[in-house]
Order: sequence, then C-alpha cells, then structure tokens
Amino acid sequence: MRMISQLPAPVRQLPPAGVRHVTFEELLQFFGKKNDHYYVIDSRQLKIQTALFRPFQTNDISIIYVGEGEITARYDDTIYTLHPGTLMLKPPNKTLQVLRISKGAHFRLFGFMQHCAGTPILPAKHMEALLLMATREPVLLPDNDHKNIVELLLTLLQQKGKTPEKGTLYRESVAHIFSLLVLEVIGLFQRKKLDTLHSISRKEQLTVQFMQLVREHAKEQRSVQFYADRLFVTPKYLSKCVKEVTGKTCGAIIDEMVVAQAKTLLNNHALTIGQVADELHFSDQFFFSKFFKKHTGSSPYQYRTAV
Repeated sequence: MRMISQLPAPVRQLPPAGVRHVTFEELLQFFGKKNDHYYVIDSRQLKIQTALFRPFQTNDISIIYVGEGEITARYDDTIYTLHPGTLMLKPPNKTLQVLRISKGAHFRLFGFMQHCAGTPILPAKHMEALLLMATREPVLLPDNDHKNIVELLLTLLQQKGKTPEKGTLYRESVAHIFSLLVLEVIGLFQRKKLDTLHSISRKEQLTVQFMQLVREHAKEQRSVQFYADRLFVTPKYLSKCVKEVTGKTCGAIIDEMVVAQAKTLLNNHALTIGQVADELHFSDQFFFSKFFKKHTGSSPYQYRTAV
C-alpha cells in the first residue's frame, strides 16, 4: 500500500472489513432527499455514522471538500490526509474509507451521477477526461482564489437544496450552478495535469473514444463488436482496456447510457412509453420495460410518475 503522510498508530491498526456497495438512490434516501440529481452534505449537519469508517463504493461521482481540520481517507490502496482547502474526487466504483476525522473538522460532500453531465453547458467529454485524471491522482489543493469559488458554489447548491418553494426556473438555475462547480473542478485538474489529454495512455484514449461512440450510437447499437470495429480493435482488447481504465465492462457502460437516454425521454411526457421504446430501438414496449426495471428497479411508468 502506498502511504501519503504518517498516520497515528490506532488508525493503522483498524481491522479489515468487507466493501459495501451503495447506490445513488440509497444515498439520496439516507440523506432524506427525493428525486434529486445531486446532493450536498455538510458535516456540521450530519451525525457521523460508524458506517463511514468501513470501506464503501458508490456508483456516483463524489467530490469531498475539506474546509477546516483534517480527514484521513483510504482511496483504493492509497491513504491520503486531506488538509483544509483540499479537494478529493472519487469516480464511480472506487473504494473509499474514512479512517480518521480530526476534532472540529468541517467538510462537504457533493455527489451526482455521471449522466447528469451530458448537457450543452457541461459536455460529457469533459467529465470523462476529468474521471481519467482523477483515477490517476484524485487529490488537489487549489489556490485561495479557486478555493473561494468552490466554497461559494457549494454553498449556493446547499442553499438551493434547502429552498422550500421550488420556482419554475429552479431546475435550470441549479443546473447552471452545478455545471459551474464541475467545470471549475475540471479546470483545476487540467491545470494540475497541464495538457493531460495529450499525455494519457493508449488504453485511456481508446476508452474515451469508446465512450464518445457510445453516446452517439447507444440508441441503435449495443454490441461490443460494433464499437470494436469502429475503433479498429478486437472486442476482447477493447473490453480489456475499458475494464482496466473504468472498472466497468463495455456492456455495463452501454447499458448505463441507454438507461440515461431512457430517463431523458421519459421526462418528456409528450412521449408515450411505447414511443420511448421505439426511439431506443427496442423490439417492443415489454422488452424495454423489462430492461429498464432490471437496471433501475422501477418500471418506466413508476419512474415517470415519481419524477
């Protein structure tokens, strides 16, 4: 295990524990939120749970920002001590474990699903580049000016989330603040890594290209063979690269994109569920409903009525 900073003896002697897998929907429910696309959790308003000190994985993207004190955390096989002003980004399905929180520490946790980034304001390609950078080195320390910007945007999102009356432009305003925060974090990582997109490995480049193709063709093409042919590699090699870089199979990424597109279409109540199934090139509404429920736990109708 690679160690970053010296840890107190009691921390090093923590017994090993199994990794828990927590879904984004379970996190929202745990934090008392409903039908939101993101959460901001303030440690001052959170009763620290012993469960935080066990290793866990989530399928969302999480940004931890430490304002005061220190947090010692394990990120996969590396241990970091996060000082005031430090920012850590956790991509989906990376193992995180809080080992120690100093007395008086204040931190905020910002989480969201990757498909939320696919907007004109925040193109998905920026998010994919960010996640590749964070996989290599997830921690950075912004200068004072950028710390202030991150803190301000987190505070704005917190305040918007507390607003009892959601106005007609609530979602649009939240989307802009959300995008500004994520773009700020992307900019910080890019400044740290300089021209990272030109220095990433062949496997990472191939993965970025694969994700771009999936965004463009997932509605009608769901076989790994199709994407491998477009990238002039074998399906086996493509699958190996994508799994190594993202921790997910090609099939899982394709399915995630189809689910994200399905949710977007279902949010348009002018379309019937049958028309959504046709748009996504399912043979009929039954197979679409079966696919959607398998991956979300809800039928298309249940999802639509809950939104």
